[in-house]
Amino acid sequence: MPEPFSGSSEVIDAEWVLRQVPVISYFCENDGLYTMRWLNAGGGNDLGYNLQDFVDNKHYFAASAVHPDDLDVVDQFAERALASRRPIIARYRLVHVGGEVMPMLLAARAVRDRNGQPQGFCGMVLNIAQVPQLHGPSQVLTDPGAPREQPGTPVSDHPGVPDPAWVDTHAPAVTFAVEVDESYTLRHGGGQARFFLDYPTEQFLDNARYRPSNSVLPEDIEVTDETFDLCAANPGAMIVNRYHLVHSQGHPVPGIYAYRGVLLGDRAVVVGVGLDISDCPALKGKSCILKRG
Repeated sequence: MPEPFSGSSEVIDAEWVLRQVPVISYFCENDGLYTMRWLNAGGGNDLGYNLQDFVDNKHYFAASAVHPDDLDVVDQFAERALASRRPIIARYRLVHVGGEVMPMLLAARAVRDRNGQPQGFCGMVLNIAQVPQLHGPSQVLTDPGAPREQPGTPVSDHPGVPDPAWVDTHAPAVTFAVEVDESYTLRHGGGQARFFLDYPTEQFLDNARYRPSNSVLPEDIEVTDETFDLCAANPGAMIVNRYHLVHSQGHPVPGIYAYRGVLLGDRAVVVGVGLDISDCPALKGKSCILKRG
């Protein structure tokens, strides 16, 4: 189990959040080797490698940790991401440095410049080895008929070596940090937050206009309440759930979320990532906690 982070800093920013969320985040080139330029093992390193050994192909290539039978899925995943301005979700297997085969859920988006040319892939990797409800064949999970456009998607020239704020801006998932207080006050909302529900993120930050619970489908409030209780009671553990938010137009938006409770100074904060699975039929199902830590 990853150790809960503790520190005296009161700053909740992109760098702090990406160090805590229970995913590996990355930026890689759109080249034949998917050359890694930035890797971060938030909340612990599930693969047992020193991830910096993958950066710039220093000692390992990106494919070095992929199960040999799943290499074709990696290429299909990249091809689908290049054909879309939205994040694409896939499931394939990585291999721990000790040999254990580990199923992973991956989300990535092709980052484009102002002329629409792909500059590389920004992605996030969630270890689902202990979440059997999400297991299944290695494959691209986003429906081929899903919309490919996403108006307002951020563009960027090639960042070289990106910083955490850049990665958080282009992340293919919602990144968030929520206080464990009476209102579950949202302190950070990054990545796909501005696209998830079509509300300006600023309307939720610091409870400016809405509380996070205002966006939860009423029938699923019990799932989110129990999740926050578990995070507060098990700092450092990964909790995974599935439930629905409500879009600004009124329809439910299914998502999968991975959380960790962490300590920031003398207070508890819940950090996590959320994946929109509206176009991933294989991942949909009952709203519930999938992993309790």
